[in-house]
Amino acid sequence: MGIFNEFYKKEKPFFTGIARGFGFGSGAGGGGGSAASASGGTKVTGSSKTFHVFLQPNGPNQNFVVEGGSLSNAEVLLIAGGGGGAGGNGSDNHSGGGGGAGGMVCTNSLTLPAKTYVINVGGGGSYNDGSHNGNPNPASNGGDSTITNLPITATLTAKGGGGGGGTNEPGPGGDGQPGGSGGGGGGRGPGSSPAGSGIQTPQNPGVSLAINIGYSGGSGGAGGATAAGGGGGGAGEDGQNQPGGENEGGAGGNGANAPSTFNDPALTPAIDPVHSGWSTNGSDPYVKYCGGGGAGSSGPHPTNSPGAGGSGGGGNGGVTRGAGTAGQAGRGGGGGGGGGGNSASGGPGGSGGAGICIIAYDPV
Repeated sequence: MGIFNEFYKKEKPFFTGIARGFGFGSGAGGGGGSAASASGGTKVTGSSKTFHVFLQPNGPNQNFVVEGGSLSNAEVLLIAGGGGGAGGNGSDNHSGGGGGAGGMVCTNSLTLPAKTYVINVGGGGSYNDGSHNGNPNPASNGGDSTITNLPITATLTAKGGGGGGGTNEPGPGGDGQPGGSGGGGGGRGPGSSPAGSGIQTPQNPGVSLAINIGYSGGSGGAGGATAAGGGGGGAGEDGQNQPGGENEGGAGGNGANAPSTFNDPALTPAIDPVHSGWSTNGSDPYVKYCGGGGAGSSGPHPTNSPGAGGSGGGGNGGVTRGAGTAGQAGRGGGGGGGGGGNSASGGPGGSGGAGICIIAYDPV
């Protein structure tokens, strides 16, 4: 399904099987020094790996410092901030598009030599307020997440998710914005609003030991009973176009599974403050990241047909006059679009969720 299976088919020699999530093999891994030590972020001792967790609220330029030797079989999970959801329009009852999820990057197994690695975790994009006469602008993109000085590249980048499209007509402000995963187009008339494209896949060119994941948003409806927005793209699939049903907002694209390395329950205390639901994952053995935001509901008040947020942290769209919910912080979820106003101000969108960076390596 999606890019992971395609990658598995094309790059099978680099993989060792499902037991390691994406099945990465040793890649650039090698022998590490037993005298090595590492500091930075929140350090967690897992069942078979040591982790360092870096969250957006802890500021820019966070250092991960390796001293005294090399770290073996290191893996990096890098998530950008999700895009904000756009607010709804009251006069024409159009709803806002959902924000796209932040881009997702996972590395193969690496050896990290002694040096300082600088990490920036992107914040979530801001939402747009709803209005009575239409918001002429899209919501804001999420912030990029980066880590520098890796042996495979000077800077590894996850792109922030695209903001959801606004509800002006006509004009480019209704377009979903390009991003790691693209924002959904806003609901408007007389024409439909195009979705933002997912731009994570071509990032980090030439870095063969990293997978880049992001999908496009869904397009908004053209007017009348279909004047609702499209869902934001997720790391697992495109956002849904306005479905064609009366007043329905498009659903956000589902997120993608994290590699099994990063599903260690020992991570829960470090991640749960911003990572709601991480430890309650049902029967799914993998934690999902980067769900797209759902679009708001259009139609006469009260209408309850918003698009659902994608699994992996996407925010839900708002009902008529209602607010979209925020994307989950620490998962890079896109914010939900605001509902249409129906002769009152439309609902505001939801903010995008901040990203995260987790580094895992063999205990030393």
